[in-house]
Amino acid sequence: MVRSVRLPAGLARTLKLFTEAWNTDDAEERERLVRASCSADLAVVSPYGLHRGIRAQCASIAEVRARFPRLRTGGSVLGVHHRIVLSSWWTTFGGSHRALTGIDCYEFDSRGKVTRVVSFSPVSPPEGPRGRPAQLGPKRSARASSRKGGRGPPSR
Repeated sequence: MVRSVRLPAGLARTLKLFTEAWNTDDAEERERLVRASCSADLAVVSPYGLHRGIRAQCASIAEVRARFPRLRTGGSVLGVHHRIVLSSWWTTFGGSHRALTGIDCYEFDSRGKVTRVVSFSPVSPPEGPRGRPAQLGPKRSARASSRKGGRGPPSR
């Protein structure tokens, strides 16, 4: 069992808002939560790709929730120092079984907002419809991806 670390109140509130954004279907509420918890220059990198900014984060969450409407996520803080938080996370898809787990590293600015998330998770995404692996990011052609510097789909 992983023991949670106590966070300063401001960072704990920020992570709570960030997690709530993943657990709501309401697009306006999601954007409010992401704006409240993240800086405008947010960068998220994971095995699924890289994206930047609040709009990209909201779009990433919306796409994943559209594919997996019963998704719920949560986590525990493992460590904190110098405005950097290490956290374990889990995701369920409608039951109590934690189908995906991983580790995230959050970096915060001086205002206590998330500026960067580096996520480590299973390289293989969960199965989508008809048993095929789910693509967790925007569908783009390889040609379009190469024009944009080879960036892949957004992360969790």
